[in-house]
Amino acid sequence: MKETMSQFICSALVYKLFVFVELMQNIYFVMHPILQFELDIVFVQYFRQVIQYSQLTYILDAMDQNQSIILLYTAFGLQITLLFLIGLGVNFVKQKKKITTITSYSFKAISFYALILNSFLHVCFINIFFVFLICYPDSQYSYGVECYSGVYILHTVMAAIGLLLYFLIQYYFSTFYIDLKPFSDVPFAQPQNRYDYVKILFKCAILLFIIIDYKAENPYTYIIFILFLYFILLMFRIYEPQHFQLDIYNYLIACDVIQFSLAFCYTLHKFLDDGAPDTVGFYFILAAIPFIYYCAIQVSHKKNHYFQVKGIKKLGDPNQHEQLFNQLIYIIDRRDNLQNYLLLEGILVQHMETCQNTNCQCQYLSESKSKELDDLIWYKFIIQMIDLSIVKFPKSCKLHLLQSYIQNKKLNNKFKCYYSLQHIKSLETSLKEEFQSYRDLHTLEEIMQEEDQKAEIIIDVLQVVKFQKYYGQFQNLLEESVKRHYEFWCELQENNPDIQKLFTLGSQITQSVEDVKELYDKLIEINPNHINTLRIFGQFQNEVINADNLGLRILEKATQIENAQLAYSNETQTEKYGENSNTCIMTCSAETKSLGLIQSCNKEIEKLGYHKYELINQFITRLMPKCYADNHDKFMLKYLETNESKIVGRERTVYCQHKNGSIVPCLLMFKILPQLKKGLRMVNFFKILENYDSHYYILFNPTTFLIYGLSQNCQDSFGIPVNFAYGNNAHSNDFNMEILILDFNHLVEKLKISQENILTAFPLQLDTTKLQKQFIMEDSVDRLSLMDEGEINNNNNNLLNQNGTTENLKSSVKKESLFKVYKISCTVEKQIYTDLEVAILKFTEATAFQEASKSGNYYQSEIKLKSKQSKYSSSATKKKADQQINEDYLNEDRSSVNSVQSSLNDDMRRLKDFKALMSEKKVPRNIRTIQITMLSLTLILLTVSIVDLVLKGIQNTSFKYSSQILSDSYSITNQMSTITLHSRILEMIGTGEYNNSNGFAPQFLREDLITRLKIVQQLQFNTLKVNNDLQKSDVDVPTQYQYNFTSLLIDNSFKDTQLALIDSIREALSHLVIMIGTDLKNFKINDYITPAQQSFFYINYNGLRNIRLGLVERLDQIYTFFQDLISSKFGTFLALMIISIIILIITHAIVIPILLKVDRANNKVLSMFGLIPPIEIKELSDKCEKFLKDYIEDFNEKKELENRINNKNQEDNKKQQQQQDKHYIEMNNEEHIDEKQKEQIEKQKELQRIEDEEKERLRLEKQEEDKRKKQEEENKQKRYLRHKKKKKHKYNIQEIELTEDERTRIEKLERSNEKNDSSALIKFMLFFILFTGFFVTQLVLEVIYLNNVNFLFEHLKLSHQRYYIMMYRVVYGVEDIIQQKSINIDNVWMQQTYHTLIYDAERDVFESYKSFPLTGFDSYKQYYDWFNFNDMCSNITLMSPMDITVTEQGCRQVQNGILEKGLRTSVINLALYSNDSLKISGNNTKQTIINGNTFQIINDIVKYIRPAFNTLNEVYITDSHDYINYSQSIEVVKFIVLIIAWIILFFIIWMPYLTKLSIQIWQTKGMLNMIPMSIIQKNEKLKFRFLQDNIMTMVQ
Repeated sequence: MKETMSQFICSALVYKLFVFVELMQNIYFVMHPILQFELDIVFVQYFRQVIQYSQLTYILDAMDQNQSIILLYTAFGLQITLLFLIGLGVNFVKQKKKITTITSYSFKAISFYALILNSFLHVCFINIFFVFLICYPDSQYSYGVECYSGVYILHTVMAAIGLLLYFLIQYYFSTFYIDLKPFSDVPFAQPQNRYDYVKILFKCAILLFIIIDYKAENPYTYIIFILFLYFILLMFRIYEPQHFQLDIYNYLIACDVIQFSLAFCYTLHKFLDDGAPDTVGFYFILAAIPFIYYCAIQVSHKKNHYFQVKGIKKLGDPNQHEQLFNQLIYIIDRRDNLQNYLLLEGILVQHMETCQNTNCQCQYLSESKSKELDDLIWYKFIIQMIDLSIVKFPKSCKLHLLQSYIQNKKLNNKFKCYYSLQHIKSLETSLKEEFQSYRDLHTLEEIMQEEDQKAEIIIDVLQVVKFQKYYGQFQNLLEESVKRHYEFWCELQENNPDIQKLFTLGSQITQSVEDVKELYDKLIEINPNHINTLRIFGQFQNEVINADNLGLRILEKATQIENAQLAYSNETQTEKYGENSNTCIMTCSAETKSLGLIQSCNKEIEKLGYHKYELINQFITRLMPKCYADNHDKFMLKYLETNESKIVGRERTVYCQHKNGSIVPCLLMFKILPQLKKGLRMVNFFKILENYDSHYYILFNPTTFLIYGLSQNCQDSFGIPVNFAYGNNAHSNDFNMEILILDFNHLVEKLKISQENILTAFPLQLDTTKLQKQFIMEDSVDRLSLMDEGEINNNNNNLLNQNGTTENLKSSVKKESLFKVYKISCTVEKQIYTDLEVAILKFTEATAFQEASKSGNYYQSEIKLKSKQSKYSSSATKKKADQQINEDYLNEDRSSVNSVQSSLNDDMRRLKDFKALMSEKKVPRNIRTIQITMLSLTLILLTVSIVDLVLKGIQNTSFKYSSQILSDSYSITNQMSTITLHSRILEMIGTGEYNNSNGFAPQFLREDLITRLKIVQQLQFNTLKVNNDLQKSDVDVPTQYQYNFTSLLIDNSFKDTQLALIDSIREALSHLVIMIGTDLKNFKINDYITPAQQSFFYINYNGLRNIRLGLVERLDQIYTFFQDLISSKFGTFLALMIISIIILIITHAIVIPILLKVDRANNKVLSMFGLIPPIEIKELSDKCEKFLKDYIEDFNEKKELENRINNKNQEDNKKQQQQQDKHYIEMNNEEHIDEKQKEQIEKQKELQRIEDEEKERLRLEKQEEDKRKKQEEENKQKRYLRHKKKKKHKYNIQEIELTEDERTRIEKLERSNEKNDSSALIKFMLFFILFTGFFVTQLVLEVIYLNNVNFLFEHLKLSHQRYYIMMYRVVYGVEDIIQQKSINIDNVWMQQTYHTLIYDAERDVFESYKSFPLTGFDSYKQYYDWFNFNDMCSNITLMSPMDITVTEQGCRQVQNGILEKGLRTSVINLALYSNDSLKISGNNTKQTIINGNTFQIINDIVKYIRPAFNTLNEVYITDSHDYINYSQSIEVVKFIVLIIAWIILFFIIWMPYLTKLSIQIWQTKGMLNMIPMSIIQKNEKLKFRFLQDNIMTMVQ
């Protein structure tokens, strides 16, 4: 952490430079162009031009929209990059990796970004984001952009996300990129304050004001707003806690003063001087800056002086206390300055006047003369003052943080610093304080680690503790693994084993063996020479998992290391305190609340008589004599308080207390563990001194001579009870050296003469007779009576039986009294502590009394030796007998073995290769095949789905284009029909035939024709564009037909020209332009043919014939083309569905047989265990049990504890039963049986039960032995028959015959996973059904969709054709009147034809509407109902009348309100009225019809019907496009759902399933590897299964 944080440090100069740039930004806000006044000084003009580049506001003004977008996404990209770098940094700190080049530059980039972000980058980022969030169409930032629509929405969203990320990163830096240490070198280090947050808010407010008031309409409000904000910032700067570096603080105040002064002077200039620009304002600025700066500094000094005068007792806020202490620290560090010195003296005097603490540091300060000592005392004085403040504000984190800084930096007390930081965790902290304490803790830990590496005795205690942790886990895992092996073999011995349990245990065994191996690798990585680890793991390989070769190699390595350590006497510190050194390693808590609490220890603690579980969560004082225990916490607390110790990290001799109360001399060294994650801990290394029992030890007080402790051999040799020592019993205070030492005065004189250790031996007399008399002990005690009862019971049972009882054994030893006077030779060692002084009398016996002891020991050794010889003789005899049996068996088959030796060698090689193959952990071949198949299936079906989505996208695009083309084509036809009619009316006005004053005016007709001309031109252009787009999409657009078009020449002749339809329309429009622009008189000239007459002829003649015909045929051609296009789509999607289903079938045909094969292989492998003989299984289980007893620490203790619990439960049950029996007897008034008689009856029953069980056991053993012999005889006979045939050694199915038992067990094991087979098959079939159903459903939905689109085009045709049919009915009716003849084309009367078509069109569109199946056409249906079945005039505002004025009143006046009955009725009425009125008969002449009401009524009806048709068609096209877009979005959603389903299926279901299957195979292989090679070699059936029964192929 310390190395990481060092990357963030920047220099004060760089920081000041960034603050200066920020100042320029703030000054620019004062001189912003929004203010319409300036100072009349050239310097100010240039300065303003320079500082405008310090932020983005001016740059954005000068940029176009595209450049602004680039800037937006650049800012957004910076946020994302910083998030990545922050994530990289957090991960780096979390994993505690070393600083690399990449991480170093990453941290520096973050540091640089944090600095500029907290200085001048605020304005840049907030400005660019606000510009796109707040959009005004006429703003210079958004000019030419449609706000909040189209792609601008994307920019707005990106700006909003970018702004959110900016505030998050800003909060991150303002929270974590801090330094609250008053001694920090970081220039921006300061106490917590609110200035930065206020500054960001104010800058946001200023930028918002500028963007909202982009027209600069409120300059007065703006300058007052700026002045107010800058004044608040200056006040916050003065009254908030100041920076720790005074020069930085003064510089920041100067910057705030400058920006406020400028704002103040500009405000005065604005309100007081309304004249022309001058230089007055500049002089205001020059005068204001120094004055305001002086005032600000004085206010700051007054604030500091206020805190100093008040003192900590009168200040009522912890923030004020913090500021006061920071000021004191600053003054103390600079007290060489006279002013600071006097100030400190004044504060000291003020404090001493009210101080009542006699131990206060102020007393020492008044006497101190040394500057270095003076520094320490001053900071101790501040610590005392902080303690007083903490008493007043116990929940203030700031004060605890400040205390930790002083303790670590100035007083060099890391433990007090740690305790302060730890205490913060229990308080309610802000995020800043919590992170600061977290960072300081990690930095403290790193400093402690560095100091630990510089210690005199270099021991990596972290690695030692880590090794202990892993070693405990290693033993636990070993125990679990061996227990599972044991359970597995025991279950396999059952007549009906639980197959599921076997399989579960086998899987657990394989995994546990792998876990043990991983933990073993970790241990070896830490300590590759740890003998116990190597020995235990080697035996585990040999005895449990039967990996003989690996186990032997590991055991050989352990032996070599042990021999090397014995040969190398000069051990290093690491070896001395390592795990191989028989050193007790104990970890204890160093927390104040649990000081000395034992957290962990190793097995070596048993040498002191304790089991390690007895000491866990006990205090370490339990291992000390009471004199040490009473003072231990005091010693440790003093060390933790002062961080001064003469014993930490150094070796020293201590005297531990054995569990029996005796003292044991040990070599102790302890260190503080430099790892604070689990609290402060200390690691103790102690080992018993070698040959310590060659001396006697008495621990006593050199002043009072009270005995604190004795070694065990003092009791064994002299009869001095160890429990008489101080603190062991009630006699403790009376038991002193005067009782034991005959010449006590001589000892006292020796101690008075020498104040140091007495290393020269001097004689004393040890008298134990007083002990006997004073404490009333037995008169005569023999040494054998002092022997441990368990030691006696461990002697040979036969010898004890010969001697009778233990008493007989004791009687063979000569009795000798222990209580007498002994001559001893002794030395004295003193240990002096602060409040404790002890002396150790170390002595040896000066007489030859030890000979008797030796004879007793020799007698015991002789007994043990004879016992061992007897056991060895018995085992050797048994072994010799077994060897004889084996030799006889080998001699019998020696000739046959020689004949097949070469074959057996080959088999052995194959078996070894096979065992190696089983040990490999790799993905099986079939699993890889399934994975590849499933991945291929996924990719192929994903490709098919993408192709399907793309094709549907192309299809829907073509459908939209098609509907648009069809609609535009109908619109062209509609417009051309209206142009034909209006051009005729314009011609009649020119010739004078039409002169109705209430009818059409020439100007109106010209404007209407111009409008329709533009519409047709645009529609023509759109049609050509869509045709080109369809052609680019490889869609075959129907070709256009050629037609003959007639033109009128100047000589009044006609000319036919063959043109395409689009060319003829273009020609007609050209003639229409001529008509519109010509004088109406040109239509009346009869002398020659005018251009106007030629143009009219072309439009009218061809418009009634080939243009109309071409347009109608073109409509039919396009409609038919799109119908065929829809039909062709079905075949494409049908082919895709068939391909998908075929791929699914092929995949399942590959995968399902493989899965079944894999399951069969698993079952086959599991069945191999059915061929292992029960005797061999019993041996394997016995090996596991033996391993647990021999090599697993605490196993026997745990078992004994379980037995004790079980026995206790049994006794409780027995007592409860006795109580019930007694109660029963009393209830029935039966005679109470004597307790002794009852016990005797119970014993007889128990003996009878044991005898019966023994008989049953012997019977079963005899039965088993007979069965075994019979089986051996059968095997011998079979071998004899095989060898007699003299065939080549070869295994085949006829030679290997299975017994009925073996066949049953194998079949049961092979049928164990039949359910798994069916479940896997069901899963794959379900998978096939689901996806096949999905693809079929896709096709069905596509068919439905194509039918809907077909209906969409059909209804479009029926809806759009109503317009032109109505218009051509009117056109042909008018032409019949004007030409005074029926217009027949191809012998068809056109007026009558279109009259009939009107009825057909209205009927067809109504029937189509009634059966309308499409959803999403609500708007169209609503409009259709409004126009066709309701009052048209009420909905006149919904129509699209082009440039024609339509009103509701005029609508209701047409033909007595016919339009009020609806559009459909109006169209039918128009047909009927035209049919009745447009006839020349009687008074209805050509002139009366054209200039009368008849023609006017028809025109009025058409005038209101046309907008209704246009509106309906537009709404229908809009709804059609929405329907197609919605369908496309549904396809996208289906595709996303399919992708999610594939991801879930492939990555969440199938890949884990295959991984699980692969692990299952690996575990099954591991189970197969459990069968030892020795059993395979001996068992012909197993060997056959391994070599010839396809097991190897299955495993592969």
